[in-house]
Amino acid sequence: MYKVSSGFLTLSEYDDFALEYMSLTFQHCNMDFSPLPIITKDSAKHIKTPISIFAAEKDILFPGKKMIRRAKDIFPSLKHTVLLNNSKHAPTQDDFKVIENNIVSD
Repeated sequence: MYKVSSGFLTLSEYDDFALEYMSLTFQHCNMDFSPLPIITKDSAKHIKTPISIFAAEKDILFPGKKMIRRAKDIFPSLKHTVLLNNSKHAPTQDDFKVIENNIVSD
């Protein structure tokens, strides 16, 4: 499980909770690894709801800087972006605090 999780978890915070969470996810969820649909710029322009994006800098599935750059290009209703530095796909406890503080302060 360590080898699989190391791609998704930030190793500095590789705690028991994270390991158990990832282990249970991979054991009991039917993971669908087919490519995700990509929203077009034309479709995105119709979204009026304010959008906030929290992106992980070192996410192997959705690289944070690239995701934020694309979001700024296609979502006219994008209001807030946060790049979680040195974070991978699964947020650390510190990342969750950053996310929570951004949501609560909005």
